[in-house]
This record gives sequence, C-alpha cells and structure tokens, in this order.
Amino acid sequence: DKLGQLLDACPLEESRASGVTCVKFSPSTQYCLLGYGVRENEDSASDRPPHQVTSLFRVRGGMKHMVSLLSLHDDVNIARFHPESGHGFVYGTKQGRVRILSPKPWTSQISPKD
Repeated sequence: DKLGQLLDACPLEESRASGVTCVKFSPSTQYCLLGYGVRENEDSASDRPPHQVTSLFRVRGGMKHMVSLLSLHDDVNIARFHPESGHGFVYGTKQGRVRILSPKPWTSQISPKD
C-alpha cells in the first residue's frame, strides 16, 4: 500500500535530525515549522553555544530553509503556528516555559519573562 506521493524534500543536518520533536504546517500551508529538543547533558549547558530550537521552511515553490531560532536554554517539546496566517507561532519547552513569537500583536501585551 502507498501512503501518498512524495511532493518535495529538504535535507536536515544529520546532527539535528534526531532532535526533531514536532513538525507543523502553517495555516496557509506555505510554511512548515520544526521544533527541536536537544537532549544534551545539562552539566555542560553553561559552556555550550546556542542551539536550534525551531526552523522554518518554505514549502510552496520548492522546499527551502528560511530561518532558525537559536537558544541557550530551551529544548522544544511542541511548537504550533497561530491559527491565523502571519501571526507567528508558540512553543512549549521541556524546561516548563511557553514562548510566543509574532511579527504582529495579539490581543494582549505579553512581557518576555523566563
């Protein structure tokens, strides 16, 4: 049985592929959001460089990596797009935080606290 036809593909860095915790399409289906859970030893957290927590890929017109978000402290458990196109996304961390990133204001002001 076939599950469907492969429409497009884009390679991930081998070191990042095993850390993917979620994959979500945007409401417009033009973008795909990947969340990463790093699973590194916390003892070395103070001397490690920032790591990818999310990556955004354009899907339509040829799959292409657009941008990645880096963090020193977050490991993503789940990430989701806002239900309205263009309003960004939210992710929850394994460290117990929720982060909202958006180029447009939502209904209330949000202060960036840890």
